[in-house]
Amino acid sequence: MARNIPNKPFLSWMGWGMLRACRRRWFLHNFGRDLPGDAGWHALAERKLTYWAAFSGQLADDGITEAIRAFKRTREWPVEMDGWLHKRATEYVKDSKNYTQAYREGRELPYVERQVLMPYFFGEYGDNSPEERIACRKVLDDAKAAVARFFETALPARLAEEPSEALMSDHKGGQFPWADQDGVPVYAVYDFAIRHDFDAVIFDWKTGKLTPEKENMALEQLHWYAQYAVKAWALPASAIRLAPVFLMATTEIHEFQVDEDRLERIREEWQTAHADIKSRMDRNTDIEGLMAEFPMTDDLRECKGCQFRSCPGYGRYLAAVNPQSP
Repeated sequence: MARNIPNKPFLSWMGWGMLRACRRRWFLHNFGRDLPGDAGWHALAERKLTYWAAFSGQLADDGITEAIRAFKRTREWPVEMDGWLHKRATEYVKDSKNYTQAYREGRELPYVERQVLMPYFFGEYGDNSPEERIACRKVLDDAKAAVARFFETALPARLAEEPSEALMSDHKGGQFPWADQDGVPVYAVYDFAIRHDFDAVIFDWKTGKLTPEKENMALEQLHWYAQYAVKAWALPASAIRLAPVFLMATTEIHEFQVDEDRLERIREEWQTAHADIKSRMDRNTDIEGLMAEFPMTDDLRECKGCQFRSCPGYGRYLAAVNPQSP
């Protein structure tokens, strides 16, 4: 099946975070593979990397998606998810190690369903080291706890009252949802939605702490998805509700009305960013000239955590923390 992919430049929530944190990181993620020689090879490989801190959240999201998928198929909730989560975590680690080995040997990089865990790629764990076992156990325990909390919320009972076709959580075959927002292609890979003909509720699973700042950021993300629903599902904003679900903080679920002023501000930001990126692309027909249009951040904290360690920014960070190193 051919993938329906928009032309560059397009926007996504993850890419938006990159663009705001470091323009060079955004460039490497979207265009780095086109750089000549080793630079393109490194960028191609590193764009698939994900942070260790995101592992348990992704694993929990996978588990909830699998539970909903099973319910849609059988109309019964799975009685035990721990074994599935353990198997899934093992697959993540195996894929990360296989991908890393292929990269080090200069072979074609294998397809991975999700992303590759950075500690394996950068050799931060020895083979079956105690540090690795402890970290993996914590990730698995956190994911199990988050999935268990999902079943403690009112959602399973609520979903049992919904027809299966109203439950939307699968983005199969790489057909991630996106919509043309007045000339700006924008991805909206929401976690889960209940969609009817005349209304919808969009959910986002969170496994971190619940603070006013984190809730506000979750609502910002959900407003991106609400604008997708307005465009792709032909729903008025007033018919869409947003539910950030902080699984480790509370079993209560609060639904928020869409703030139409916020939607308008987000659309304006999309237009401005897209026009700026497009103008930079139009000014530069060669890839290295385009890279110069997206400079590195001055914030070394961003360089410390960036997956693109082949970028000079990471070397700059290392030199700052250890100026005596050669």
